[in-house]
Amino acid sequence: MNLEHAKNVQLKVEGANTLIERSVLEALREPLTELLRNAFENGIEDSTTRRACGKPEEGLIEIKATHYGNHTIITVRDDGRGIRLEQIPTCAMATGLEPTILEQATDEEILSLMYELGMGSFETSDHGVEIDVVRNKLKPIGGDIKVDAIPTIGSTFTLSVPFKVY
Repeated sequence: MNLEHAKNVQLKVEGANTLIERSVLEALREPLTELLRNAFENGIEDSTTRRACGKPEEGLIEIKATHYGNHTIITVRDDGRGIRLEQIPTCAMATGLEPTILEQATDEEILSLMYELGMGSFETSDHGVEIDVVRNKLKPIGGDIKVDAIPTIGSTFTLSVPFKVY
């Protein structure tokens, strides 16, 4: 992907030995692929842009997996451009949400609209991450996703799935 997109990106993996049941792993395949693709294509800036923002030329995508209680927690984090929060209210209003509600919303509440209103296909940069698709793939196994993003700093997507599907 580095050559295909002319980007210098380091992929760092922690918890590669974390055990995940086969059915859970199969359910994670598409969501993780979508999140990684988006982080690489849309999250991480090109070297020139990163340099202009005072960032190292090499972008970073981190994947961490760990067990917490009876769940497996997987985070996908990038140090890219983050999510442009200003686009979310426009998309939300297009779905019929009242503008007065959005005026008082916190950044966290605005981010939550990405998956609560099925707005996953809106553009966060060039193509956007399909949060609603990711969430819908996780729901059948009892999983969920949380999004944290800071414009120009990066995005973190936290997936929580049960350790075992019954």
